Amino acid sequence: MRTAFILGILILVFLLSAGAGGYALYSWKNPAPKWSSQKVSRGDIRKVISSTGSLDAVSQVVVGCQVSGIIASISVDFNSQVTAGQCLAMIDPSALEARVLQTAAALDQAKSHQRDLEAQKAALQSSLVIAETDQASHEAYLRKAGVEYTDSLRKFKRSKALFKNRLISTADFETASNTSDTNKANLDASQFQVEGDQPRRKSILAQIEAIKAQLEGARAQIRQAQAQLDAAQVDLNRAVITSPINGVVISRVVNAGQTVAAGLQTPTLFTIADDLRKMSINISVNEANIASVKEGQTAFFSVKAYPGRTFSGRIYQVRYSAEISQNVVSYPVMVEVDNDELLLFPGMTANVEILLSEKKNVLRLPERALYFQIPSARIPAQFLQLPDPDPSMIRVWKLSDTGAIAPVDIVVGLSDYNYAEIVKGDLEAGQTVIYGSSDKTTKGLMPPPPPPGGGPPPG
Repeated sequence: MRTAFILGILILVFLLSAGAGGYALYSWKNPAPKWSSQKVSRGDIRKVISSTGSLDAVSQVVVGCQVSGIIASISVDFNSQVTAGQCLAMIDPSALEARVLQTAAALDQAKSHQRDLEAQKAALQSSLVIAETDQASHEAYLRKAGVEYTDSLRKFKRSKALFKNRLISTADFETASNTSDTNKANLDASQFQVEGDQPRRKSILAQIEAIKAQLEGARAQIRQAQAQLDAAQVDLNRAVITSPINGVVISRVVNAGQTVAAGLQTPTLFTIADDLRKMSINISVNEANIASVKEGQTAFFSVKAYPGRTFSGRIYQVRYSAEISQNVVSYPVMVEVDNDELLLFPGMTANVEILLSEKKNVLRLPERALYFQIPSARIPAQFLQLPDPDPSMIRVWKLSDTGAIAPVDIVVGLSDYNYAEIVKGDLEAGQTVIYGSSDKTTKGLMPPPPPPGGGPPPG
């Protein structure tokens, strides 16, 4: 009896041990899934695009020099407030002043030469007037001599006929002959003078034309000398480097005594910012997100100089000029920033977020839960015949405190790629949803996090 009792106990222990071992083996081969989960909560959702850029003045001018020389003096330093026209620096003007004197002397010489030519022209014009007067007088005398010769010749012919008929004396005949010969000689002399006046007049006219040509050349030399003098004076004026705008000096790259050479490229001396109370940030936005960026949108940014503080700005320009780097296309976006406190300096790196949309105190769940699905091997039997979800809704999995899971179909609204707004569905704040699992049968089903700078998770 006692032996049978002990044998029964041993058999029971053996059966219990075998059952426990079998269950342990089954549990080892089929472990319970380890879910990655998070509670549904209420909070804010802000959809943003992230980028980085550098702060800079909205308007700044690089001041250089257009003449070469030694910097004689500098009147401003970093952070100096300047006004338009104020002297910033001066280049030693000695060589430039000498050039002005040289070109001024060349101009005076050209003007003196012009005056000489004009005097010669005036003298020739006077000679021309005298020559024309003499020619007119000689032509008048020629006409008179012609009349006198014609009259004396007629008288001589008549005297010759009378003398032949012995009607006049020999003396009268000879007088008429001599008078005719004299008048002929006078006529020939007058003719010779008139013929000599023509070449003289032409010679004077030719000299006047030559003087006119020389005067044109002299005037051209004067214009050239005047232009050279003006250029030399401009260069002398450029020896004084002045500010083109009102602003503040943010960069100075020269010192007194330094030589600057103005060649094909103007050397930079100063950089002047127009107004540091207005600044801008140039950021790049990926082509996938550029359609969401509009002028007037708000942008928030932070700088390392003020940790924990957020500044705001406004997008004032979305540029069409594409920038391609490593096959990635992006577009420049300009953000306008108010810097009334002058806390922000040019060159600071700004971490920018462009606010696309925002909702306050909404019911939300982790966005990764939208992409997670439990394989059919792990779905409890009562859910194996679930109907397909509504195409307009998304199926997520709810996890109870006891470890039970249940499908829930929801409609989502705004998403910031971390959280998604729950617009419709049987979920409440405090409930738990599954977004991943470390179980080998579900490993890898958790979607990767969204890419930097915004955009939907890859999938």
